[in-house]
Amino acid sequence: MKSWIAKLLKSVTVMTLIMMVCAVPAFAEEELNWVEGGQKVDVGTNLAELELGSDFIFLNAEDTKKYLTQGGMEPSGSEIGVIFPKDEKQTWAVYFEYEESGHIEDDEKTDIDADALLDSYKEGTEEMNKELSPENQLFVDKWDVAPFYDNQLHSLSWSLLAHDNQNNGVINYNVRILSRQGYISAILVSDPANLQADRIVFNNKILKQFNLKQGQRYEDFDKKTDKVAEYGLTGLI
Repeated sequence: MKSWIAKLLKSVTVMTLIMMVCAVPAFAEEELNWVEGGQKVDVGTNLAELELGSDFIFLNAEDTKKYLTQGGMEPSGSEIGVIFPKDEKQTWAVYFEYEESGHIEDDEKTDIDADALLDSYKEGTEEMNKELSPENQLFVDKWDVAPFYDNQLHSLSWSLLAHDNQNNGVINYNVRILSRQGYISAILVSDPANLQADRIVFNNKILKQFNLKQGQRYEDFDKKTDKVAEYGLTGLI
């Protein structure tokens, strides 16, 4: 359970950081290699590719890590890219990570118990909060979008509502895209008031333009040679 809550706290910390610097800090402009939209970009090493729309800018894995470091965060090492809108009035970002966990079997897809998971999150954060200073405490409220599985995309999605010690709303929209040997995390970071509109952009202009490369797709799994993960879909939430 603690590992689940640690993932949640980490994603919220990343989310807060990105929201703070989403407008692209001036000090970073000359140091980072911003990729302009209107072209195809690689996401990860021989892993996936994205038709990046002209309204967006992108950082690759190395520059995403630099970006986080400049904002005061220690990168996890799993980062493979981040997307921002060019329009500075929009305050969202899409953050990508990759975990080579082994092939995750999706036989739990019809048996995800959202109510039990929510209760576990609430109980886990209450325990974790006992070890944290008040400014770092987090309180889980409810599902914004309960976990659901997309058979066509082989992806698991959900959105969790929470708040911090100052009663500020905290929310992100998570998608886990299953691959041959692991999964890609795509996290939409957004202001709660704009999440619904930003999620439409995320789904239509980013996820629909995102593809795993041949040989890395979920259906490319070879049971004779490839490792299988020790957990299923529930372990991703």
